[in-house]
Amino acid sequence: MKKLIKILAFVITVVSLFTLNAFAHEKTIEWNDGYDTETYTYVGDLKLGNNKVSPGKKSNVFNYDDFDEDFVYYEFDVEQSGYYNIEAVEGDFYSIYISQDIKDSVVYGDIEWFAFDDDGFKIYLEEGNCIFGLVFYSYEWSFLDNPYDCELNIEFIAEEITDLQVEDDYFEDIILGYHIGTDYDEENTGSIYAEGKIVFNNGKELNFSEWLSVEYAENIAPGENEITFVLPNYKKTYTVQIKTVKDYIKNIEIGNEEEVAVVKETFVPGIVYSIEPEYFELILTMPDGTKKTEYVDYYYDIELKGGKLLTVWCEYYQKDDGKWYLTVEIGNEEYLSIPCKTIPASFNENFILYWEGVMEYTLIMLDDTSWYISDAFDIFSELSVKERIDYISNAFTAIGDCYSELYNLTEMFIKYVR
Repeated sequence: MKKLIKILAFVITVVSLFTLNAFAHEKTIEWNDGYDTETYTYVGDLKLGNNKVSPGKKSNVFNYDDFDEDFVYYEFDVEQSGYYNIEAVEGDFYSIYISQDIKDSVVYGDIEWFAFDDDGFKIYLEEGNCIFGLVFYSYEWSFLDNPYDCELNIEFIAEEITDLQVEDDYFEDIILGYHIGTDYDEENTGSIYAEGKIVFNNGKELNFSEWLSVEYAENIAPGENEITFVLPNYKKTYTVQIKTVKDYIKNIEIGNEEEVAVVKETFVPGIVYSIEPEYFELILTMPDGTKKTEYVDYYYDIELKGGKLLTVWCEYYQKDDGKWYLTVEIGNEEYLSIPCKTIPASFNENFILYWEGVMEYTLIMLDDTSWYISDAFDIFSELSVKERIDYISNAFTAIGDCYSELYNLTEMFIKYVR
């Protein structure tokens, strides 16, 4: 009897171990990035230093014939709040997402890094639980290294930042509405490219060349202003002179206007060809009244301090009145708008446009229908009968939509020919 009890106990233990292993393997979380939710499977824990990381799927079932993704996650216990360096030492075919916002097995968003260099990216982590989401990508991996031989290095840098030192040139030539975009920045925050040095409380220093987050006053205007550089758990305010485009270019003209303010009208309403000018002759009036002429191919860059550029753009634009204009834009501001002369495009140009349209709609139709049909008749998929019928219906809908577009395009072309 005792022998039987021991045998039963052994069997129960073995079964329990298998059950626990299976449960651990199937441990999952839902990751909500604000746009979509994806399921990640637990594959292990991380520690400071080098860690071996790999996909969760075995090589014999991981899809090597087509593009595939494997969503896995590691748990990392942050013992000390502070700044960390995260580096993918080996293997450059996976993405890293890090979050500490975890509620009821759901992970939300990911922590943004604040500096990136050849040694990895820098991030601030709070003491406590942390999730590393790794998305492995496969596509013809026979030409790449072994995906099961990747390394991820986690290095603690320091607890605090004590200083942010930005090189002086990056405080110069900041243009309102261009480098500081009050019309599209949210809550008076934006970003400015800068180079300099971050100093930590343990004496470590980090050289950076990054777009840094900045905050500014709601009533910011040309002239002297304060802008605040924002890093995780650290801010520093500088006083700068904010400029406008008028501080660099007072006025602009096009010297060869009669040659370049011309578009060719095609048989498709709303589609025109420009005449592909040899150059645009830009006559720039500087703030001091002097003029300079530049011969450019659609755009011209004015070099500013701190590696900044002020770009002059020439483009053809159809406005609300339905007419075409040659416009010149500088720093998101329209300086010039010249009505274009319209001439008919040649037969060859119209025929090329028609043929390109036929090919485009045909390829879209073939791509959409093949995708729906292949899924509908995939015997290995878990689609229901209703879902398969819906996919077949979608394939016929795609054919109908493309046929309608082709019919309309052909009708317009025949009308043009006649």
